[in-house]
Amino acid sequence: MSNSAQHDAEIGDTTTALTERLTALPDAADGDGRLTELATEVAALPDRLGDDADAGVCEGVLDLLSRTAMRLSRAGDAQESIDLVGRALTLSERVLGPDHVATLTARNNVAGAHEAAGDPEAAVPLYEAALADYERVLGADHADTQILRGNLAGAYQQTGRPDDAIPLLEAVVAEREKVHPEDHLDVLTSRNNLAYAYRSAGRAEDAIPLYEAVLAGCERVLGNDHPNTLSSRNNLAAAYEAADRLDDAIPLHEGTVAGAERVFGADHPDTLAFRYALASAYAAAGRFDDAVTAYEATVAGCERILEPGHPNTLIARNDLARALGAAGRTDEAFPVAEAVVADSEKELGPEHPVTGAARETLGALAQQTRE
Repeated sequence: MSNSAQHDAEIGDTTTALTERLTALPDAADGDGRLTELATEVAALPDRLGDDADAGVCEGVLDLLSRTAMRLSRAGDAQESIDLVGRALTLSERVLGPDHVATLTARNNVAGAHEAAGDPEAAVPLYEAALADYERVLGADHADTQILRGNLAGAYQQTGRPDDAIPLLEAVVAEREKVHPEDHLDVLTSRNNLAYAYRSAGRAEDAIPLYEAVLAGCERVLGNDHPNTLSSRNNLAAAYEAADRLDDAIPLHEGTVAGAERVFGADHPDTLAFRYALASAYAAAGRFDDAVTAYEATVAGCERILEPGHPNTLIARNDLARALGAAGRTDEAFPVAEAVVADSEKELGPEHPVTGAARETLGALAQQTRE
């Protein structure tokens, strides 16, 4: 065995040992320094590989770098995660070449690390460049290209650019419909993503038939009470609301809440979110007493699992005060609104948007009383 081959074999053995350590590392290690210590060892591997390193050994190091970066991202160490995927990209370009599939994957991972770090603005140009490479090397219709196209569309949406996301998602839907049956989960997912982009762009009428098809498919494939079916039902209800079809939206919201209570329980975060959406729909339809009842149940659940001063709890309490006022029950609304203002100022500060909204509610109730 040549010295170069022996060196690569040693790195391969080290990579295997580090991979086993990462796999065995408990979640508790994320906060006690063990993950950071392991990540430091992993980060040193690329510098030990020469330009003529064995491709299999290089790909093993790339996989370890990616897995470690994902673990760091989940642990909240965004910068270290970005550093590792950057090292992976540099290594792959140097050893495997700029157009190797592993290099394309590394480019996608760099963009994804920035997005996961809460910086979609930085991710967008990285995804755009990666997509151009995927289309050139793999072709526009390749499955991996479709995934990258969806990733870029998601970043566009996060940066408030649904109009830029829509053509990408339309292409993904068209390609997946060509290769999969109508109820395939990839088709349902891509249609759901496109529908969301339409709704975000103010095109609720275009979103509705897609959401209807997704819900029907989920009911057939997954069943009425599957979590994805519940989410699809909620999405369709929201699109109906956006299109001013409250009579169609409310029964769907009611069915979603009932299903979530069966599947998750009354105080599950998803159940609370669905019930909050139902309460808002009741309020939009002028059914204020029904809205009050739904908001009261939402507030009670939020206080049990989130505490009274949590932003989501404060928002629900503020909306309860507004619904009470709209129902003509100002004597009940005032103490709720006053408490929300006090708790918002204490927990979030006087300049927080939730605090500002609470003050507006209190002011509107005062005006309503004077009138």
